Amino acid sequence: MKIEIILESNRKDLQINLLCPTVNQEVNELYAYLTAYEQNVGGWLNERHQRVHINEILYFESVDGKTFFYTNALTCQTKKKLYELEALYNDAGFIRISKTTILSLSKVSEIIPEMGRRLKLRLINGEYLIVSRQYVPELRKRLSL
Repeated sequence: MKIEIILESNRKDLQINLLCPTVNQEVNELYAYLTAYEQNVGGWLNERHQRVHINEILYFESVDGKTFFYTNALTCQTKKKLYELEALYNDAGFIRISKTTILSLSKVSEIIPEMGRRLKLRLINGEYLIVSRQYVPELRKRLSL
């Protein structure tokens, strides 16, 4: 793969072109990542609407029928359900790790095996999340473990 940065002083916006001989899984993953880079997620914090860039989100979690997303600095409530978020952001590097949690794979700094075939994940902010047994195989597949 070759990566170039071409400066054009008369250009008003950023343009990214993927030049490839064929569309394969790698190209599709790059496209999905770049598309997700432009996405924002809306949520509520103290009765005020917040827009958060998808790359800032550590994980989504459902608690008592309400769905929240977490960043290093914020905890916001969203009106979307976990299954909707999973469908929207699966290609953007998010994966379901339990019935109540969807995680950004890019925010994992360490994977620790636990008893009972579970995994414990340390996030870049030092927080730990547990991967339920039924979701471990998909996580291993996505991380090529």
